Amino acid sequence: MSRAHLRDERAESLLEVAGMLALTVAVLAAITWVLIGKPGQAQTPNLTPEQQAYVISVATQQADAYIRAVATQQAAAPAAPAQAPAPPNAPPPASNPPPAPNPTIAPPPPAPAPPTPASYPTIAPPPPAPPPSPPPPEPGKPPMATCVGFMVGVTATGIEACQGIISDTAYDVRIRNCIYDIITGNGMTSTGKSHCVQAALADRELSDCFLGLIGESHFGRQSCYVYYRSQ
Repeated sequence: MSRAHLRDERAESLLEVAGMLALTVAVLAAITWVLIGKPGQAQTPNLTPEQQAYVISVATQQADAYIRAVATQQAAAPAAPAQAPAPPNAPPPASNPPPAPNPTIAPPPPAPAPPTPASYPTIAPPPPAPPPSPPPPEPGKPPMATCVGFMVGVTATGIEACQGIISDTAYDVRIRNCIYDIITGNGMTSTGKSHCVQAALADRELSDCFLGLIGESHFGRQSCYVYYRSQ
């Protein structure tokens, strides 16, 4: 029950009490007017004083009884319980937290690659066997035979003999020039061939050998072998 409603009920009760009091006063006034008469009017008592006192007493008792009945009725009415203070404004309920994201599961690492088979070491082919070295010159060979054996490839140690012949003026200059061109790699040039043709004319025994060294005789190199073996 609200406070405004209680105030309205109390105001109505007060109005009822005031109404009853006014009614009582009016009844008493009416009785007095009847018994005593209007003001300024000659009083002609119709009742004896004992009767008037009785009427007033009865009217007063009825008014008091009515007032007590109303007061008893108001007291019997249950008092309105005091209104409990309004609860404070409750804070709004906390919003539910967002659901936690599902944990990200990292994909498993890839399986390691199988080990590659060990590569076999590359075996280099063996180097070719060196060509057989020419046999050393036989002891007691003259310088010209040793030099011819070097120029034709029979021996590898006759270059000293060739160099000695080139610097020895006792040999024909044409022979020295041909030997020089052969050991320096110029035997196939026009100059080298010209010198060796002149050397073939200067030494009849070695003429076919010198022509064979410059490619001008088919059996010239064989002649050089024969000369080397014969000395």
